[in-house]
Amino acid sequence: MLLSLLIMSSLTCTPRVVVSEPTPENATAFKVVEFKIDAAGHFANPFDPDEVSVEGTFTSARGAKIVLPAFWDGSTFRLRFCPTSAGAWSLTTSVIIAGARSLPAERKFAVKPSAHEGFLRVGTNNPRYLQLDSGRGYMPIGLNLCWPDKSGLASYEARFAKLRSVGGNFARIWTTQDHRLETETVGLGKYDVDSASYYDAVFELAEKHGIRTMLTFDDYRVLAKTDYFNAHWDKSPYNSVNGGPLKEPTDFFKDPLSRKLYKRRLRYLVARYSAYTSLGFWELYNEQDNIPKPGVPTEWFREMTQYLASIDPYHHVITTSYSWDDRAEVWESPALGLTQRHMYGQGDTIDFVSMIEENSRKLAKFNKPRIIGEFGITWKEPDIALDKAKTGTPLHDALWASIMTGDAGGALTWWWDNYLEPLDLWHVFTGISRFVAPIDFAKHDFRPLPLHAEGLTALGLQDPKAGDTILWLHDPASTWKADADGVIPQEWSNTQVVVPALHPMKVEVWDTRTGEVIRHRNQRPIEGSITVELPAFKRDIAIRLIPSR
Repeated sequence: MLLSLLIMSSLTCTPRVVVSEPTPENATAFKVVEFKIDAAGHFANPFDPDEVSVEGTFTSARGAKIVLPAFWDGSTFRLRFCPTSAGAWSLTTSVIIAGARSLPAERKFAVKPSAHEGFLRVGTNNPRYLQLDSGRGYMPIGLNLCWPDKSGLASYEARFAKLRSVGGNFARIWTTQDHRLETETVGLGKYDVDSASYYDAVFELAEKHGIRTMLTFDDYRVLAKTDYFNAHWDKSPYNSVNGGPLKEPTDFFKDPLSRKLYKRRLRYLVARYSAYTSLGFWELYNEQDNIPKPGVPTEWFREMTQYLASIDPYHHVITTSYSWDDRAEVWESPALGLTQRHMYGQGDTIDFVSMIEENSRKLAKFNKPRIIGEFGITWKEPDIALDKAKTGTPLHDALWASIMTGDAGGALTWWWDNYLEPLDLWHVFTGISRFVAPIDFAKHDFRPLPLHAEGLTALGLQDPKAGDTILWLHDPASTWKADADGVIPQEWSNTQVVVPALHPMKVEVWDTRTGEVIRHRNQRPIEGSITVELPAFKRDIAIRLIPSR
C-alpha cells in the first residue's frame, strides 16, 4: 500500500500532500500495514522532527483514533500502522517542515477481521498478571535471547521455533550489542537504519512463531567506563571524544541536549516498532542500578516513561530492571507497568527457591506484574561451568518457584547461548508451559497459600473466592550442587499435603518435567480442607485443584 507525499521545496509555501489509494485487501486487524511516504527535497537530518515531521492520524468507523509519527528508513518516510479492529478506517496525513504545516490529506480503507488476540496488557481484573486485548491471560514462559549468534537472523528463526515447540512464548531482546541504533559512526541525533531494520525482522520472526518480546533500549554499560565484562562509553556518540556533548557519562541525565535526544529516540522507536503485536514490553534500562553513581534520577525516569506512554498509541507495558538495589519510587512510577529484578548467585548459592520467594514478597506490595528478568547460578560465568550434571535443575526450579510465588511469568535464564543451547536444555520449559497453559491467571485472584509438607518446600497459590489452587512441592536437597556432587535424589513416598477447600475439587497431580497429569481424582472437603495423597516422586511434584461444582 503506497502513500506518496510531495513536499514543496520552498519553505515559504505550505507543504502539499498527495495521497494515492491504499490497497484495502491487504489490511487485516492486528497485522502491520505500511504506508510509504516519498518526500521531495533534501533534509540535513530527516531523523530530526524539528526539521521535518510526518504524522498520520488513523480513525476507525467507531471514532477510535491512533496517532503515529512516521520514521525515516534511510531513503523515505514510512507510517507503520496496526489496525486494532476490523471495518472502515480513514488516514489523515500531515507534514511539518520548519514550522510550516501541510493541508490535511485523507484517504479511506477497509480492514478485514482476524482471530489475532491483539496487544499485551496489564490485567484489567488482576493487575498482578498480564492479558491480551482478547481478554485471555498471558503467562510469559521464555528466556533471554538478547543477541544472535554468528548466523544472525537465522539464529532467531531457529530459537523462536525451538522455544515454541516446548510451549514457550516469550524472549527478551537487547538493542545495545551487535545492532546498536545510536553509534559514533552515524553521529549523534541519527540512527543506524540497517540496525533498525534488523529489529523489524526480529519482530516479524517473533510474530511468525507466536513469541512476545521485551525490547531493552539501553544496557547500563552504555554509560560505563569500565565493567567486569565490557563497557561501551568509549564508543558512545554522546562522549566528547567522539564529538558528543558529554565529558563524563554521569552528565547524561543532566544535559538538556541529551534529554532532548533521548525523547527523540523514544519517538523513533514508537514510530518504527510500536505497531508490532509481538512487541510486549518497552524496557528503558538493563540493570539501571549499575549505572555509575549518582545513577538515574527518579524525576528523569518518570519524565521519560510518561513521555513514552503519551506517544505510544498502542500502550505497550513499560518496565526497567534492577540487579539488586531497586527503588520503590521507581516501581511506583505511574507509567511503569511491570516490576523486574535480576537474580544471580555468587557461585556458592544453592537455595534459589528461598531467594525467589523473598523477591516475590518484596515486590508484591506494588500490586503490579513482576518478573525475574535474568537468572543464573552466578553472574560471573555461564551456568554450564557449575551445572556439571547437565540436568538444568536450576532453570527448572527457578521457573516453577517464580510462578508458584505469584510472579507474572517464569524466571528468564540469562545463559542461553553458552548453557541452554550447548546442553540442549529446551525441554526444561515443557513441564511448566503445559501446566500453566490451561490456567487464566489474569482472571484469578491468586494469593500465596501457607502450606506444610514434612521435609519439603511447599509453595502454592489459591483464589480464595473461586477456590482454584496450584501447588509445588520441592525437595530442598534437589539442587545443582547436589547434582554436581553426584548425589542421587531420594524418593518421596506416603507424602500428603492439606489444602483449604470449601467445595468439591478435581485434584490433578502433575509430573513437572513432562507436563503430564499422572493422577487425577475427585475429592470432597472434610471440615474445610482436602488432603491430597501423592504418588511416589523424586525432586518435585505439582498439584492443581479445580472446583468441580
